[in-house]
Amino acid sequence: MKKWLLFLFVILFLISSSSVLAQKKVPVYFFYGEECPHCAAAKPFLSDLQKKYPEITVESYEIISNKSNMDLFFSMSAACGIKVKAVPTFFIGHKPLIGFDSAERKGKEIEKQVQRGIKEECVDLMDHLGMNLTSCPAAEEER
Repeated sequence: MKKWLLFLFVILFLISSSSVLAQKKVPVYFFYGEECPHCAAAKPFLSDLQKKYPEITVESYEIISNKSNMDLFFSMSAACGIKVKAVPTFFIGHKPLIGFDSAERKGKEIEKQVQRGIKEECVDLMDHLGMNLTSCPAAEEER
């Protein structure tokens, strides 16, 4: 009887731990300029978004005074098949979202992309630098 209880406990433990491991974080890459008022407005929105969706991780990169971050910004843009030149820019999956006016307008678009990334297999763009993802089936669906 004790062996069966131990066996049942081990099985339940493996099932619960595998579901926790299967939950992959959805990365949100935020590129901004320190003096940009739209970027400043996006920061509290992103903080609230991260609290609302613990499945996401927000990584922020200041690109005006940091050349390495600017190079990363251009590499991520190239992987999406476009040349993004404005901040704030958010990369969620392989889709760049440019600009931020308010949580009610651009924020809803960002949140929708986050929800999509949580539901579907979200591409981590950082893993695909140097590649052009425009031929990816999910990218073609969005066009």
